[in-house]
Amino acid sequence: MLSTSDIYKNPRRLVAGDSSFDHAFGGPFSVLDKKYGNLPFHLLFDLDLRDPLLSFLSLNKDAERLPFIFPLCSDGADIAYEVLPNGAVKLLGKRTYRPTKKWPYQNYPTYFKRVPVNVVPYSYEEYRAAIFSYAVGPHNLRKDDQNLLRAIGRGVTQLGGVQELPFGEPQRLYCPNPGCYWHENCCSMRPLASMWNSPMPGVNLWGDDVDVNDRLFYLQ
Repeated sequence: MLSTSDIYKNPRRLVAGDSSFDHAFGGPFSVLDKKYGNLPFHLLFDLDLRDPLLSFLSLNKDAERLPFIFPLCSDGADIAYEVLPNGAVKLLGKRTYRPTKKWPYQNYPTYFKRVPVNVVPYSYEEYRAAIFSYAVGPHNLRKDDQNLLRAIGRGVTQLGGVQELPFGEPQRLYCPNPGCYWHENCCSMRPLASMWNSPMPGVNLWGDDVDVNDRLFYLQ
């Protein structure tokens, strides 16, 4: 199980750009099992676990990829899944996902164009400034810390580290896998990644006028 200490010590940013590893945002993804309905699941980030910058995740040594997927066209949905060694996913639970007529917006893409992604570690100074900003607000930081965050930019997708939680601390979660000890014994899930409305240039998950930090992913 991934420890809180491992998460806090390894903050990363997921940014558009070429990498020595096969990281990406977007691309087609589908779930064929009819019990989940015909709603398309969108592939957000798809990470190559060969990258040593992701070794802190301590996943199965045979695991090749870590995909982040979400039923974006289902209003208020959530999802739980197990990542198999080859990067495929096994959905947990028996929930049926049904699309809404006008959510998130008309002509929503079936999938987002696949874009190369780079995993970039925060420097100590950048991470310090980010955590202070989460706690007291960016306008209360020293000028040098404000400049660091301005250079990084707003709306960064963060993997690992202390997460910005604009809606407060998430509820305590049980592991969704029925075969896991923590399925009935609270609490083991750790906030792992979060992203804003525009995780990649030119991509809007919710619409042009939205500016929220959303899609908090957890790892057991």
